[in-house]
Amino acid sequence: MEEINFSELIGQLKSRWRTILYSVLVTIVIAVIIILVMPQTYEGESVLLFPEQQQDRLSQLAQLSNLPITGDFGVLAGKNVYSEVLKSRTISQNILDEYRPILKGKLKCKDLQDQLKIELTKDGALVFQFDLPSSWLKDSSWGSRQERTSNLAAEMTNAYIKQLSIYDRSTSMSVGRKNRVFIEGQIRRTKAELAAAEKKLESFQEDHTDLLPPEQGAVYPQQLRGLITAMADAKIELESSESELSKARSTWHTGAPAGISPEALVQSPIVSSLQSALSNLEVSRATLLEEFTEAHPQVVSVDQQIQKTRAKLQTEMAKVLKGQASSLNPAQQELLKQIAMLEIKCRGLTARLSGLAEARGRVENLASSIPSKERAYIRLVREVKSCETVYTTLLAEHAKARVAESRDMDKFVVLDKAVPQEKPVKPNKAVTLAGAFLLGMMIGVYLAGRPSAVK
Repeated sequence: MEEINFSELIGQLKSRWRTILYSVLVTIVIAVIIILVMPQTYEGESVLLFPEQQQDRLSQLAQLSNLPITGDFGVLAGKNVYSEVLKSRTISQNILDEYRPILKGKLKCKDLQDQLKIELTKDGALVFQFDLPSSWLKDSSWGSRQERTSNLAAEMTNAYIKQLSIYDRSTSMSVGRKNRVFIEGQIRRTKAELAAAEKKLESFQEDHTDLLPPEQGAVYPQQLRGLITAMADAKIELESSESELSKARSTWHTGAPAGISPEALVQSPIVSSLQSALSNLEVSRATLLEEFTEAHPQVVSVDQQIQKTRAKLQTEMAKVLKGQASSLNPAQQELLKQIAMLEIKCRGLTARLSGLAEARGRVENLASSIPSKERAYIRLVREVKSCETVYTTLLAEHAKARVAESRDMDKFVVLDKAVPQEKPVKPNKAVTLAGAFLLGMMIGVYLAGRPSAVK
């Protein structure tokens, strides 16, 4: 075996250093050309956080489903849901349609989906990244493509987050959103009714300029106005309670233990008796409103009885839960109790609406005994006043519903928006040049050290 003379080899390399230098320079020049020619890919990055309210809600669902509960459960569940939404074809197609004028026509929805990267950090933040190659731009002139690609990558990343927020709000089934949508529908209908009633009253007054309503008849519009307002409030409260009940039942059925149901709790003898008493009190209250306002001592007394009956219901249901549902964990017991109370509340509100409707019918019958012209005038005034009262009440409730919805809709928070980056993520200039330098050195050493090169 021939031995290698390292001293001679080193001397050989020193004498042919130009070969090594030229090899390094050639590979670096080639690398620079590749960097300049190949598309530059810029990255946009946005960071999302999930509020504690969402985590608590999902943790409760995990407990009902007998899943292990950890502090990161809400974040993990949110990450799984929102990452799938961000990667969905629907969102990517919306982004592609929005930016189609400045992107090349051959791009498909799948191309955008392939450029998405989503990961969950140790701190629970959801990091969303979108890579945009400069070759996607229609106008990709070298002088401006780097800055334009960087700006567009950040803009499209933020557009993804905006689309996520729009999708989240449009598909949300939260109680706040249901209430707002319901109240907005009632406002539109009441506004149209008010305009029609005012037009009728104005026309009637023009035809009967000397007509005045009788003194007794003026009382009935006030009574009816109070009854109609009470009915509107009860309808809004019933809608809200039914939404909460539906949401609570959905959570319960997700992990409900076999053999235990909210219906059994509501139908227990003592609870059923108290529930009937509560319904009767609601009807009595509606009857009193025919003659008195809510501030009258008799109405206040009935309100106090209603509060005491509800407190007894709470106590009795706690006793029933200890006997019938002792095997449930505290979260399940609380949810079961909540469903039962909402069920009883809905029944009470239904009874209240029925009593108010009957009271309204009786007052309307009394008003019908007034002479025809005066009765017609009173009816028109009553309609206008009632519509005004209901419309004002609905506007106030709408403001409350919007506040409640804004709190309920904060399922994620954008911690950091995407901003334009100074350097592309691909190609990596430092790594490419370092690799070219090492490759040039290897080629140069090989060429300078070949035996054929030694004379």
